[in-house]
Amino acid sequence: MDSVSEWLDEFCEKSDLSAAFLKKIVDTEESDEGILSLFEYMGEIFSLHRIIVFEYKGERYAPTYTWSAKDTTPYRQPADDLVRAAVALTSGRLTNGRHVLFKDTQVFAEKHPLASRCFASLGLYTLSAVPLFRDDAPSGFITCDVPDWNNAHDITAALYLAGRFAMRILRMRDILRSTGGTAAEIDADADKGLLSVFLRENFFDFPNFLDSIELADQYIYFGDMQTNLFYINDQMRETFAFKSNIVKNFLGEWERCIRRPNDLATYRADIADIIENKRDIHDLRYRVTDHAGNEFWIRCCGILKWDPTHETPLFFSGSIARLAIDFVVDPITGFAREKGAELKLQELQKDHPALSLIGFRLNNFREINELRGRGHSDALLKDIAAGLTNRFRDNLLIYRLDGLRFLAILSPGTHEDPKTILDFISLTVRNLYAVYGLAVQTPSSLALMEDIPSDTASDEIIANMLSLLDLAKEAQDEPYIIFSPQNLETRKNLSRFLLAINEDVERGCANFRTVIQPAVSADGFGIVSGELLCRWSHDGTNISPGVFIPILERSQQIRAVGRWIFEQAVIHAKRIRRTNPRFSLSFNVSYYQVLDPEFLPFMRQTLARHAMDGKNLVAELTETNYNESPATLQKFIEACRDLGIRLALDDFGTGYSSLELLLKHPSDIVKLDRSLMKEMAYSKNSSDFISSIVYSCHKFGKKVCVEGVETEQELQTVLEAGCDYIQGFYFYRPLEIPDFFNLLEQPSKSDR
Repeated sequence: MDSVSEWLDEFCEKSDLSAAFLKKIVDTEESDEGILSLFEYMGEIFSLHRIIVFEYKGERYAPTYTWSAKDTTPYRQPADDLVRAAVALTSGRLTNGRHVLFKDTQVFAEKHPLASRCFASLGLYTLSAVPLFRDDAPSGFITCDVPDWNNAHDITAALYLAGRFAMRILRMRDILRSTGGTAAEIDADADKGLLSVFLRENFFDFPNFLDSIELADQYIYFGDMQTNLFYINDQMRETFAFKSNIVKNFLGEWERCIRRPNDLATYRADIADIIENKRDIHDLRYRVTDHAGNEFWIRCCGILKWDPTHETPLFFSGSIARLAIDFVVDPITGFAREKGAELKLQELQKDHPALSLIGFRLNNFREINELRGRGHSDALLKDIAAGLTNRFRDNLLIYRLDGLRFLAILSPGTHEDPKTILDFISLTVRNLYAVYGLAVQTPSSLALMEDIPSDTASDEIIANMLSLLDLAKEAQDEPYIIFSPQNLETRKNLSRFLLAINEDVERGCANFRTVIQPAVSADGFGIVSGELLCRWSHDGTNISPGVFIPILERSQQIRAVGRWIFEQAVIHAKRIRRTNPRFSLSFNVSYYQVLDPEFLPFMRQTLARHAMDGKNLVAELTETNYNESPATLQKFIEACRDLGIRLALDDFGTGYSSLELLLKHPSDIVKLDRSLMKEMAYSKNSSDFISSIVYSCHKFGKKVCVEGVETEQELQTVLEAGCDYIQGFYFYRPLEIPDFFNLLEQPSKSDR
């Protein structure tokens, strides 16, 4: 959340202040009284006068919790028009996940008099506010005054932590309303001294704890993996008849509650796999039995913190949710949930020797939540569900698994080609994303499991599909992933890949290499430029960029590898320049590299070290770079200009802001994404549209390169559109560096 994360780090470094505040949160009852007690404590340490939690209810914000200092007038709700004006002034930042910090709210008196009056009526002459989110959708905000502006950052960081605590209480309230339960409080009756001693004597990671308890609800556990001591909340102790809140070998003791052999085997296998493959996340659904003999389904989640080398597990914390009525049927899509899929699989397996299944997941859904709100995203889900239901009826039995992952069982009597079904799902999702204004390059990831023998356990089938969908999301270049032992092994290998990549980067990017794909001019087809691409091999096998690039980005190793790639670009450009002084070599720049403060100094030093300027280099940026952190990007663009490096807008046309980018940001070259290439070759309307894009680019003095040209028909379409450069397999595949220089130094030869 913009700079709050930095302030939170600074706050946690103030050990006395932060330790006392975090301990207060851990020791506080999870109840209405508890949150007010926390607010009072926060008010004392920062001399605050007022703290308010507002929830978004219908079309208005209403106060849920209010606290006022003893010397402050008790809270009174301002008039609705004043509240609406104050919300209108701040909601733009808050609904987009950003904080609000006003040093003097009365500066708005002239232009926003109603908002100014609202702040004054609440005594908020200074103000800090941070947003509250539920399921990635904005649900309200928490705000307070800032009596000492020197403490503004610490107050905002503490406000963020208090807001996270408040959201757990609100989430529990909603669960209880829907299930008719009674208030569930963390450690309401436990000896608080017991928890304090536990925290003092065992490793505890507060950020890990906060993140883990938001994954589920009701039952909470956390512990030191080295001492093997865990702490559980009262509700878990009472429900499952543990003797104490402190449990030795909790992960082993928990097994007595898992009485079904298949569920116990699944649990043991996942815990073992977490340790063996150095995973961070535990997320399983299985059945448990409480002290009264009642069996029910749960979702058990946890986050494991490792030491800096990722070799020693330090801290494991998590939470468990009892799956209620919406576990059976999803109220938004109307699809049955995972339990329904399991039961249906078992039913069909009795009468059929094999079954075929399709899986799909919806990507980047958080964007529509942030842009339009939860109502729009729910409407999109309903439309997708309706479109698929109307098309397939009983031929496809669709179930919603966790999150935005879905499983569809092909009815054994259907004769429709599964690949036709996959294409329809992909097209339906893409079209509806467009209707809702969600610009995503890969709206859905799809997987196919054909002819799965009916002696395969239903929970194993579902687990394999979930793994396959995760792999499909990584491999965005593939239209869908087909089930195979090799693909499952690839998924299991991702954790090993992360460790291997970290080791290779530490060894100077060992096992990384670069290749170059030439691009030709549309006039004569001579080689005029090339794109430097990254490749990585593991145990002698080339790993798809669709697999290892996301790993590099998630681990932030893209920064180190990006610097290495840039140096390779400089080295190769220098060699090319001796014989082809007008040749341009492009290199890709990740969004994370733009944010890396060390990248620009490294570029300058590298060019100087190799006695080069940047006139033969082109930095390729995607639309993500342009849409995120525009101020930082502008500095990067200006620095590239100073170095003589030209700019290319890569993957142009994959989003809905592309034409706007032509006007907003400078680029010398525009590279049309290959998805547009496919459309323009086989659709007259698409071809005319792309011709207009080319015309607009030329109008603004930009050259156009089309990627992904593979056939004669596509080549003719590109030439008719008036593009300047062509890149694709029709002319050249990416070449190993020696092969590229052999080709370049013998221009009369062609490998076409």
